[in-house]
Amino acid sequence: MRDEVVESAEKNGISVADVQRRRAHPVLIAVFAVLALGAITVPYGAGRFLALEHTAEVSRALAPYDARSMVFLAWAVTTLTFMAFGMVFMDNRRVLWGLVALFLFSAQQFICGIALVKTGFWYGTRVVYGAYANYANSLNVGVFTSAAGLAVFVVVYLFILFTVKKTSSFNVLSRSWVSLISFSIIEVIVLFLAYLSGIAGIFIS
Repeated sequence: MRDEVVESAEKNGISVADVQRRRAHPVLIAVFAVLALGAITVPYGAGRFLALEHTAEVSRALAPYDARSMVFLAWAVTTLTFMAFGMVFMDNRRVLWGLVALFLFSAQQFICGIALVKTGFWYGTRVVYGAYANYANSLNVGVFTSAAGLAVFVVVYLFILFTVKKTSSFNVLSRSWVSLISFSIIEVIVLFLAYLSGIAGIFIS
């Protein structure tokens, strides 16, 4: 992308800064910001409203499923949301990926609302859902597991970025698509650790 900007600047006889300003699309950025704000507030509010005002209906809807599957559901949606936002910066089709990211983010926020997501979630879910609290707890575990995977990836990525020399073969790990694959692998490892270590089971049982 940087080479394309420089090439366009040289071809048109203008500065790189001018080319970047022309490609900034401030209107699209403003629209995306408004949609992102809506994706944060509306789905979460709707999910929280259902959890607090229609608790019995939500509980009946979740009851047929295995609570452990809720961990995977919340983890998958949250992880895909992170990946979609990453694609916004990696791929030239930013509008398409922006819409995908907003859709997934809306779904993720709805799940957070249903699960009453917060750091001490097990107290609130027990009060609201009672015997069905394990389903909400599972959704919380899935969200926080994905967030933990992202945190691990960021630490690893920054370590490689600032410590590995550009001439090193390990520097390939900092490239966009390789980073995306690495992120996916780390997320899967963290998910398996959450299952196998018994951390997920503490809140589900």
